[in-house]
Amino acid sequence: MLLTFTWVGLTALSNWWTQHQLDTTYEFPRISQADAVVYPGDTSQHPSHYLFLNLNGTVMIVELPHGDSAKSRMYKGPTLFSDNANQVPVTGEFRVVNGKVEMLVHIQDRIVLYINDGTQFIPQ
Repeated sequence: MLLTFTWVGLTALSNWWTQHQLDTTYEFPRISQADAVVYPGDTSQHPSHYLFLNLNGTVMIVELPHGDSAKSRMYKGPTLFSDNANQVPVTGEFRVVNGKVEMLVHIQDRIVLYINDGTQFIPQ
């Protein structure tokens, strides 16, 4: 019986710790940020800035071209369908593919590709 209570207690503690680490890293709502030199006019001193958000299970990406909020854009990503969908971290990275910088959005074990057309990103 003591073993059962110990097991339940350790499981609860482990779940709490995992959730605490996610909350500390990605806050709530889940958010991550990235800078990238993507468009003509971007420089390493003035890159475009991106916010990757999970708002109640809907992925949203905010783009600030050249870091200028007056030219901001919002991209709507996929809707997440899972238990605790609003808890899923969403991150992004930028890679050169076929000579252009593309945006890859990571959602758990899934990657959503956004193609750079030179002026904005288009979901694949």
